[in-house]
Amino acid sequence: MQKGRGIEKVLEELVRQNSVKKDYVAEVSALSIDFVEGNNKPVLRGINGPLELTEWAHKQFSKYLKIPNMYYNKMRLEDKKLFADNANTWLRMKEDNRLIRVVDNRIRAFLPTNYRPVDCLDLGTNLLPVFKENGLNVVSSEVTETNFYLKALILEKEFEIKSKVVGDVLNFGVAVRGSEVGAGGIKIEPFVNRLVCTNGMIASKSIKEFGLTKGDEWGEVNKFFSKETLSEINTAFIMKVKDVIKGIMSDEAILALIDKLQNAFLEKVAINRPEVFINKLVSFLGLTKAKEDITKNFIEDADYSRYGAMNAITKAANAESNYDFATALEYAGDRVLSLSQTQWNVLQHA
Repeated sequence: MQKGRGIEKVLEELVRQNSVKKDYVAEVSALSIDFVEGNNKPVLRGINGPLELTEWAHKQFSKYLKIPNMYYNKMRLEDKKLFADNANTWLRMKEDNRLIRVVDNRIRAFLPTNYRPVDCLDLGTNLLPVFKENGLNVVSSEVTETNFYLKALILEKEFEIKSKVVGDVLNFGVAVRGSEVGAGGIKIEPFVNRLVCTNGMIASKSIKEFGLTKGDEWGEVNKFFSKETLSEINTAFIMKVKDVIKGIMSDEAILALIDKLQNAFLEKVAINRPEVFINKLVSFLGLTKAKEDITKNFIEDADYSRYGAMNAITKAANAESNYDFATALEYAGDRVLSLSQTQWNVLQHA
């Protein structure tokens, strides 16, 4: 589990961003792509000066223009004129407006005008008292170009799994994710931490009936809403959060996940060459970037079970410097746990 910057520094960064971030509603046909002399990065003109785009905004921009992302990036990196000509041709043909979100003079999101923004600072400051009420301690937090993360555990409660490791102890808690740039709605999901190697896993599939995925409700910050309405929306959401956390931390939910983890250890992998199995698994999960670390973990730990495969993936998150991808590995661990028996058998024997 990556620790991130720590909750105090993350909140400080969100306060800083709130003081400089700006939103624009722009007529798309009035926008244009250009390159500033001496700079190989494209800029968007037509709002407040030439502005560079984050990688996330480039993805949204290419999708909006219906230019395949691979081709879009090839033009952007290898042929500036072709890139600008393509983008500007399609921009001139558009007849709609877009919401353009900017921070630190960079475009961080290119969105439909009906997008309802989430304020991650509000999200964090509202959740921290709820965590405290439920005995949850923030153990990891970060804000990236696309997401805000909080991961919290009840450290006083420990549960043991019977595995290859003596004293294989787990803590349980919640993982929260929110985005101000359209990378997904607010999610509050079960989080598991394995003490022996500080592996974290977000159990979005294993006990999903206790999770909360929140899209528009939190973000209904509409100029027509009164302060009283916004306050009631906020109060209603916090009540939902409290109920969800109570469900996630209930004995029923924890015991169900422990049972699933224990069964995963008993489900052995019928393989002679572990590297071949891992190669198929990471390809299936879209994790080829981390294949080397995952293979190394799987062979070194020598736990050739579904539980071992899950831990090989989540352990790779500990060495990953990119917090977004490290969190993706924590989600992927739960995907292994939740594979159907048919999928699992195919991966072993294909």
